[in-house]
Amino acid sequence: MVDYSDVKKSTICSKLELLSQDLKITTALDSSISNGNIKIIDYLFDHMIKNDIKMECLDKSSLISYSVKQKSSYIFNYLLDKLKQLNLFKLDDFDWFKLLKKACSYENFEAVKTIINDFIIKKNSSNDQKSMKIDFTNEFISASLTQSKEICQFFIDSELYIDYDQLSSNSTKFSLINSEIFSMIYKNSPQKNK
Repeated sequence: MVDYSDVKKSTICSKLELLSQDLKITTALDSSISNGNIKIIDYLFDHMIKNDIKMECLDKSSLISYSVKQKSSYIFNYLLDKLKQLNLFKLDDFDWFKLLKKACSYENFEAVKTIINDFIIKKNSSNDQKSMKIDFTNEFISASLTQSKEICQFFIDSELYIDYDQLSSNSTKFSLINSEIFSMIYKNSPQKNK
């Protein structure tokens, strides 16, 4: 009878080593994205490609989520491009509204525009939901509470659906916004809400 115990141990050990390596790379990527260090991010992707490390294990949603926390959209765009280049990007892999709300909260204007124009609107126009209104009220509230006039103006200029009744029911939250954003909301709300 052949003893397979050594084979099983070596297989398990090699799989644990790979998991450990994947975890280290993922942790390093998360940290580098959070700190905005593009050189390390680029190095890690190159390392994974050169060493044929399977990148399917990457938590793509988490990486993108970290990237929208930056005021600059450079890392956000870099990651999207890299994921597309490596065929790891699928539109349905992401909760775009969650990412949008986070981008609004961190005032990442360019990420907000990209998420809305390139992903939310594109995804909904390709579905059978073409006739449905896409409600951006919660995301508008997030942008308002961070005092981002630029993002709020973008929502209004893009004629995105905002439920002004819902805004008025959140009046306690809106006591914290500045007068310019309040004026923007007032000017664009339907007559019945004024």
